[in-house]
Amino acid sequence: MDHREYMGELLRRTGLYRMDGTTQVDRELDAYMAGLEILYDAVDERVKDAFLQTAGEQGLSYAESAYAMNGDGLSLEERRKRLLLRRAVRSESREDMLRLLESQGIYAGISENFAEQSICVMPRPGTAKDQIRWLRSVFSCFLPVHLELVVDTRLLTWEALEAFGYTWEQIDQKQKSWEDLDDFSGTTA
Repeated sequence: MDHREYMGELLRRTGLYRMDGTTQVDRELDAYMAGLEILYDAVDERVKDAFLQTAGEQGLSYAESAYAMNGDGLSLEERRKRLLLRRAVRSESREDMLRLLESQGIYAGISENFAEQSICVMPRPGTAKDQIRWLRSVFSCFLPVHLELVVDTRLLTWEALEAFGYTWEQIDQKQKSWEDLDDFSGTTA
């Protein structure tokens, strides 16, 4: 039963109104419902936007601004996925930090150096500079005060070596220095 039928049934039960679809009261109810439907639709939209699982453009934008995230150029589903990942971060654990990065589309490794009281984040090559800035600003809010954040953006990673078709043994046989490896481009190995 829709809202119009429900209101008509309530009036019919009083015994004061003949609700057969031809009366003035029927027309008044139709006019009320035309105005109320706009309100009902707006309320339904706000309720959907209040939950990430059902939020539309406006609801996702609001949540992204609350988490200092940027969803430009992404589909609604990708934005929703990132926000749900971000919302799942509840502590400073390594797993939560990786989840936090993934929520922003940043894939990285994290190593903990307790002796030096630092956390090193190693984003994959090709990570955009604005994502690195976001990483630094957000991690500074999550990390305990005594830990230093080190962001290592050097290009040499295991993935890079494998992408060029090299194994560690092949690189080791070349007897390269660490400086040579830091400048590795894949063409001089």
